Amino acid sequence: FFDSSKRLRCITNAHEERSGGEVIGTFRPCVKKTIQVAINGVTWTATKSGLDFLFCDIYVSKDGSDTYGSGTPNDPFLTIQRAIESALGEPRSYNIHYELNNPNTAIRGASQYRFSSFGKTSKVPINKGYGYYVNRDRIRISSGTYAGAGNIGIHPLGKMLEAVAKDGTVVIDCGDQGYSGVLVSGDRHGREEVTNSGSISFMNVIHNNCK
Repeated sequence: FFDSSKRLRCITNAHEERSGGEVIGTFRPCVKKTIQVAINGVTWTATKSGLDFLFCDIYVSKDGSDTYGSGTPNDPFLTIQRAIESALGEPRSYNIHYELNNPNTAIRGASQYRFSSFGKTSKVPINKGYGYYVNRDRIRISSGTYAGAGNIGIHPLGKMLEAVAKDGTVVIDCGDQGYSGVLVSGDRHGREEVTNSGSISFMNVIHNNCK
């Protein structure tokens, strides 16, 4: 769909989830796609422009690298903060669209997710958690103890995130000084202001010595 002469919107069928788990030397279970656009006989390919579209959770491992890693299962990052930096940004719980005569201004649609009071829908959009956000992301952390810069005092950077233990026991150790594990994290069930700071929720991750 052409929203304007400068903006193209692509709608595709949902890709099927890959079964079989991780496979060494591949992106599995991630999916990598590209885009081709043909206009008046001229074809533009995203790959030729150095753009790849990777549908994937973000992976962190004690054997990973923040410098050379890509955050994929076979090429993970080393620290949680580096994974946060690469996560999807600009989370929102509403749709946006553009008009042909004003292609540079996004028009916000109403939130689908509202609370009801005495059978009436509130006029104030209320976010209902991680699963209702567009541009949310998940970080999968391999077993081990994570400490030091990049793993304590982390910041969600305005993003909506879940950090889950991928396998085995995952421990974040803030050390003897009792540093904070997370500098700031909003309530992901709160109002839209949560996206000012962002929110990160941990699942099956142990915090030791953290404030």
